[in-house]
Amino acid sequence: INESTHLAKNTQIAYARQYKNLRTLLKHDIYNTSPAILISTIQTAPLTISARQALINIAYIIKSKDLSINLDKLIDYRININQSANKHAKEKNQKLNLSLPDYDKLVDYTDELYNSNEWIYYIINYLILYYNVRNLDLVFEIVNLKRETVDTNKNYLWVTNKKVVFIRNIYKTAKVYNQKVNVITDIKFITAMKRIRDLQKLDLESGIIIKNINQLGYYIQKATYNNLGEGNYLKIVLNHYRNDFNMIKEISKNRGTSIDTLAEFYDLKSIV
Repeated sequence: INESTHLAKNTQIAYARQYKNLRTLLKHDIYNTSPAILISTIQTAPLTISARQALINIAYIIKSKDLSINLDKLIDYRININQSANKHAKEKNQKLNLSLPDYDKLVDYTDELYNSNEWIYYIINYLILYYNVRNLDLVFEIVNLKRETVDTNKNYLWVTNKKVVFIRNIYKTAKVYNQKVNVITDIKFITAMKRIRDLQKLDLESGIIIKNINQLGYYIQKATYNNLGEGNYLKIVLNHYRNDFNMIKEISKNRGTSIDTLAEFYDLKSIV
């Protein structure tokens, strides 16, 4: 897994975690386990569909290295689990369609954060709502000069008097879509960024966007409306723009996710 340089670092970490989970269930090496036992173990364990999907993917990755083994049953089970997971996601989205707030509620909430001088929460919500980012995208440095944005192992918000340049080098699909750059000219967002920059210059805790990177998901979810998190924000945005294909393409570009994937896993109805 560590030698799979085509995988994003977070994907490598996730794969390693799932490898350990499956190894614990089996109580012996995955590579030396037959496809039948792998399938039986994953089927009978008290797991969610998504957990089974993750484990069968790891099983397939490991067993595919053994060219002497017939993997047809493993492949068939993997296909069935993926189909079940997709069906489950669609059913979940249908239920969410009845309970999630509408897009205007998120806009109002974000504006209220600005009016209340809740600069950190405002910045987080603004970037999720209007640039469709994931949690990892929100780990960034705030800088004043372009020459401070050269490290390709970091994300940046470069703040000037008339714009903020959002530079993303580290995000889930960066190895596919490469560096992403968004120029933000919204006066309120620029103002909020200047306020946070000033707090950071004074080395004040109130200027720290994410206080503990190891709890990134917690901080982002806590900042969002009703603790919805970035994934549900994306569903709401997609639902709002479902009839505007140009916006759907822009969302796809912003997030670094194909339109097919957006339609399959995030949409509440159907956008394609």
